[in-house]
Amino acid sequence: MNEFLHIMRLYRALIIDDEPAAIAQLRDLLKAYSFLQSMEGITDPLKAEAAIQNQKPSLIFLDIEMPGMDGLELAERIKECCPFTTLVFVTSYNQYAIQAIKKSAFDYILKPVDRDELDESMQRFLETKKAEEDYLVQLKDRFKLTPREIEVTSLVKSGFTSEEIAGQLNISLLTVNTHRQNILRKAGCGNFLEMFD
Repeated sequence: MNEFLHIMRLYRALIIDDEPAAIAQLRDLLKAYSFLQSMEGITDPLKAEAAIQNQKPSLIFLDIEMPGMDGLELAERIKECCPFTTLVFVTSYNQYAIQAIKKSAFDYILKPVDRDELDESMQRFLETKKAEEDYLVQLKDRFKLTPREIEVTSLVKSGFTSEEIAGQLNISLLTVNTHRQNILRKAGCGNFLEMFD
């Protein structure tokens, strides 16, 4: 893999479930996947939204029946703020599967979580991320983007704001905005949605 894509090798994961025991069990299972990091657990779905906006996780494991806000409603909000985040529903109930698919669920896993089923889901997740990385390489070659411009493009695609990108890459906001303008100019696009279309 190209060196400039090193920031994409680890993926931040978040577990949202109102049962602490369920979070602990899933976290233990997820330790087997070295490409996942920061497997924080949140029991209050109302507090989860702020954490998601701050952390921009690549992968969220989401329960459905929770007090305050169910997982299906939270999924809608997640897709609004982080449209490229992968959602895996983990629930004790199979009757929500069709609704979950309509909410752009990547997978639907029943509790207790089966190791083989989780392995299959995580393998598909990696394949999806590899395809995204290949796509960024194609953008780099097609538009003659620099390694730094690809890093900025990747973070924009993940939903980070210019301010957050500046913090991630330890560069000024002015530098980030200059990179963004240069990327769009090279791509001949008016905005990044157009570029990712």
